[in-house]
Amino acid sequence: MVKNLLFVICILMGSVSLYGQNSLLFINPVQNKLIKAKIGDQLSLQYYGYLGQTEYFKQSISLITDSSVILGVYFPQLSDEQSRKIGSIGFTHKEILLKDITMFRKMGVGRTLIKATLGLGTAFTSIYLLNRFYEQNRYSTPAKFGISIGVAIGTTALINFCFPDRPKYKIKDGWKVESLK
Repeated sequence: MVKNLLFVICILMGSVSLYGQNSLLFINPVQNKLIKAKIGDQLSLQYYGYLGQTEYFKQSISLITDSSVILGVYFPQLSDEQSRKIGSIGFTHKEILLKDITMFRKMGVGRTLIKATLGLGTAFTSIYLLNRFYEQNRYSTPAKFGISIGVAIGTTALINFCFPDRPKYKIKDGWKVESLK
């Protein structure tokens, strides 16, 4: 059983490495910087859409080809109709041409975990402190509701200010995007 499982894992890993590129390189020779993104890393991209409009998408890398990157949940073996059904329940992906990327940001696992942990910790702390605060019964129900909403919006804004998701690096500042096998 274990041998069969290892065999299946090896086949899957081999097929993924044969099917696509291994990583994206964002290179800025002027600033002497290099950012490497591989399959599984999370990217936040601003790019030109098919009609020339500026779009934004943030998701994990599923596949890298020589001219594009696919972000999100991607099942290449499914038909278009099956993909639409999966997309209708919340899973989505986008294929973005490397030449269309205008801004980017790579977000590591540590950053994502810290942001999620801060969000959960802040939520539980807010619930605990607000519950103790409301036990005094000095405020009406609408006032309590308003205070709760204010605390939630304030803490969320603070976390997003400290850990922004919007793209940071601009291609026009000398960055180049290349896929690497």
